[in-house]
Amino acid sequence: MTMSRTIQVALLSSAIGLGTIGIATAADMALKAPPPPVVVAPTWTGFYLGISGGAGWGTQEQNWDISGTIAALAGGGLGGIPPLNTQSSHGINGQFVGGQVGYNYQMGWVVVGLQADAYWADISGSSNCFALGVINCNSKTEAFGTVTGRLGGTVDRALLYVKGGLAWEKAKSDINVLGLGGLGLGGAAISLSSSEDSTRTGWTWGAGAEYMFTPNWTGFVEYDFLDFGTRSAAYAFTAAIPGGPTLAIPLPTDLKEQFHIVKAGVNYKF
Repeated sequence: MTMSRTIQVALLSSAIGLGTIGIATAADMALKAPPPPVVVAPTWTGFYLGISGGAGWGTQEQNWDISGTIAALAGGGLGGIPPLNTQSSHGINGQFVGGQVGYNYQMGWVVVGLQADAYWADISGSSNCFALGVINCNSKTEAFGTVTGRLGGTVDRALLYVKGGLAWEKAKSDINVLGLGGLGLGGAAISLSSSEDSTRTGWTWGAGAEYMFTPNWTGFVEYDFLDFGTRSAAYAFTAAIPGGPTLAIPLPTDLKEQFHIVKAGVNYKF
């Protein structure tokens, strides 16, 4: 009987000891729970690629050098003719779609970057020009793009920025008499229209706002002004006479073009 009670006491002491160890171990585990995951602040640093599109509007101006036309018709024999020209202009507008690629580098709240974009476009316009009542001037920008530097600052997940740099466009323009392409009179083929295609460069500046929805996806809205300066168009109406020479009436014209764009798009940051 004494032996049995001794065994019971020993078993009870062991159980109490094991329970105490278990409680201590559980308390120690609770105190040593794994720390919460480290939250890494999103950054604008990195390469990105995206799509965008929008609308554009602006003006093309035409300046016809009438004195140059007169001198050419006189065979250059009127060297002392005073400058004489006539001017006109028309509005241009339309849509565009394309994409952009670039790189940002963030330093604190400041972000600097470089971006290139390119767009297919249909920004066009036309009008009766040169105050003659019979000549139409038409223009169309078929594609354009920019290569710009960007400088901005962050506000939470938003980036406000300004940009500036080079711009280019692929455009065509033409003039015609009352919408006619040509006539055939007395066997002569008379061209009453003239056109020119060109790719030219200019400059641009703009500003925008971009928002980081996730560490990889952003969306933006932006305004830009593009100026392509003045270029010369060698317009000329011609008459090809059978068995004779081809007569030309040159209309040397300077074209000046500027337009504004508003666009929106999304970017994926790698």
